[in-house]
Amino acid sequence: MKHNRNNKQIKKSKQITFSPEAGGNLMRDRLIGISIFTGMTIAVLFIAYYTINNVTLYIDESYYIMAAKKAMSGEIPYRDFGYAQAPIMPYINGFFLNIFGFTQQASRVINMCWGYLAILFSMIFVLKRRGLWACFICGWVLLSSPLWVGVNCFSTYGLTNFLMTVTGIVFCSSLKYDKKVILFSIFGSLAIGCRLTVAPAIMILWAFLILEGNDYRQKMKTFFIFIAVELTILLPFFIASPYNFIHWNVGYHISTTIHRRIFSEHFLGQPSVFIMLSLAIPLAFILKKKFTSPEVALLLAAIAGIFSQFIPQSSYFIYSMLFSTMAVMGGTIILSDFKYKKYICAILLIFPLIYLTPSNPHSYLTYPPINAYFDNKWNDTRNEAVKFLKKNTSSDDLLLTHYPILAIEADRDIFHGMEMGWFAVTDEMDQTTAKKLNYMHYNELIKIVRYSEAKAIILRTDPAYPNFFCHAQALHL
Repeated sequence: MKHNRNNKQIKKSKQITFSPEAGGNLMRDRLIGISIFTGMTIAVLFIAYYTINNVTLYIDESYYIMAAKKAMSGEIPYRDFGYAQAPIMPYINGFFLNIFGFTQQASRVINMCWGYLAILFSMIFVLKRRGLWACFICGWVLLSSPLWVGVNCFSTYGLTNFLMTVTGIVFCSSLKYDKKVILFSIFGSLAIGCRLTVAPAIMILWAFLILEGNDYRQKMKTFFIFIAVELTILLPFFIASPYNFIHWNVGYHISTTIHRRIFSEHFLGQPSVFIMLSLAIPLAFILKKKFTSPEVALLLAAIAGIFSQFIPQSSYFIYSMLFSTMAVMGGTIILSDFKYKKYICAILLIFPLIYLTPSNPHSYLTYPPINAYFDNKWNDTRNEAVKFLKKNTSSDDLLLTHYPILAIEADRDIFHGMEMGWFAVTDEMDQTTAKKLNYMHYNELIKIVRYSEAKAIILRTDPAYPNFFCHAQALHL
């Protein structure tokens, strides 16, 4: 026994003694790690800088900023104004906008920070589990789809991606089970509270977490803790206005006039992620990964989330980008366990270079015209409109526009019912119902225009989205 103990001590001493070569390897790894994270940061900043300063107003972006402003002033989503997503983001982003200002630039920078943290946390997670090679691949796959990085600067994507990433990391962590359940319930519920469409992925992980419980009592405890946290977040908004809550979270999305998107558009938005999925899925079988292993669970959750986006009529190709970090974290771990991972690495490195060869790879996307998004004249036009409003209207005047951001930056208010911008006007219901749901009915809009009730009217001159009424041609102007 003494002899064995001495042998153990000798082995321990050998493990903690660093030779010059070992020290060199350690230094080399640190330099490589620093280079990877520095390169990632520079790439994100470059893409984000271009997006923030050169992309015209994203169609949803304006009403998200308006929702945040109204939430911070004490109004409640659904009850007091129309809001077509789950209710949490206006409060989280609104907290920061209240500090830095309710402007388009501030909103994009805040969302970019959430997106950057999602990438950073994903890479750190993979680094700790599989090392520098896997960390690099994780960052490369995400960054080689620049549209994914850019989309994180808009609307709910940055924050939701961050919460999805943290939820996935907590799920895979080695924390004590009870602590893991609580943290998973908080971050998973917040993610659903930002965008209801991520629920399928969260539900998959929740089911795996329940199965991880030691006994029936622990499993049931996990089941009810998640439900309790989710109800704590969403129930107050439902109680405030049940009818409006159900409409804006469910009814609105199944009655929208935008057509269902095709798979190729989802693929073109983030090709490297889909290539990774197509490689990781068969490799999981080849490597005989357990169905309940964390990396397989992440992969299944991401797949369920992506394909669930084809169900709603209003599915749009960027919706599948909410599951990218989960897919990449799970996929990278599986690929890094493969004996011939160098060949997989070569495929993932080369493919995006092919994808990026066209001058505008997203020109394949025909709805809406992607080229319209990249318009560096938008900022000048926006600033000109804001100056016009400040000069020619008073702070008490109401404005009629489908660009709520113009009213916000000019410190003016808009007619009630126009908070949703492009999506605010409808003729698919009677005026009483429209008013109750905080829409602007088309007849009411015509009345405001005809009788000059608005001190200023700012609309598009072309019907970029022909099914919407907020442009001059629809109003016969």
